[in-house]
Amino acid sequence: MTTLEILKQARALLAEDGWCQGQSIRVQHGYIKARDIVTALNDATSGAGMMAVGGPAQRAAYELMWTATGGHGIIKFNDDPTTTLDLVLFSFDAAINELEAGPIEP
Repeated sequence: MTTLEILKQARALLAEDGWCQGQSIRVQHGYIKARDIVTALNDATSGAGMMAVGGPAQRAAYELMWTATGGHGIIKFNDDPTTTLDLVLFSFDAAINELEAGPIEP
């Protein structure tokens, strides 16, 4: 799974299943009700059957999200009372767009 696929899958998980602050996962009757950003990134990676969560593609996804969320920490951004689902999805879009744009050629 590529970094781009991880970011897109994590964004889809949050948009479809819900996003939360505070708790890593809210479980109700055995299914995931909502995820925080970090859990979505981890679930996107492990859900793809990758052998090693934390591989280079996942680390790159975390680095892009670190930048997209202001560089103050993904968890801090996730749990900030002013953060909304729209802002979270916007941050994922920014990270995805940066990756899709590719490196800037001199």
